[in-house]
Amino acid sequence: MFIPYTNENFVFTGIWQDNGCGAVVNYKTAAFFEIGFTGKSITLDSNRDNIITAYIDGKEVSPHPYGTKYRFETEKGEHLLKVGIRFGNHLNLKGIIIEENERVFAPPKRPYIHMIGDSITYDYPGFSTTLAESLKADYSIVAMGGMALHDSWGWYDIPEGL
Repeated sequence: MFIPYTNENFVFTGIWQDNGCGAVVNYKTAAFFEIGFTGKSITLDSNRDNIITAYIDGKEVSPHPYGTKYRFETEKGEHLLKVGIRFGNHLNLKGIIIEENERVFAPPKRPYIHMIGDSITYDYPGFSTTLAESLKADYSIVAMGGMALHDSWGWYDIPEGL
């Protein structure tokens, strides 16, 4: 049974944008989505050409080959799927596929932290991820190595006249 990414039970963190072709794409950030599901398998209806990190019930899992999609298998029951995409990778997510007669549900609400910075912020695992995980918070990161928040400390200076 296909569940589109527009289903109200999806929780997206980071910057995501509808691509106009029936999918949502993470945009230049470390980004995540999470959804609860019942059953024993879940498939991402998406491209399978980028590196993702996936967790079911908090444990990292690896996908099984399933054509051009990511497929995950677990024990039958209620589960939470969380998928992360690192900075520089893009996931074109159309939705998920679950077994017939199963359902989806919203994950529990958590605090949200959006971090902006340079290479120290970007580093994974590093300060940003450790902070968010220790606070049990969802997070996203917009960062670029060499970008300083104080002029003359990074690779890029503020242009004259600004």
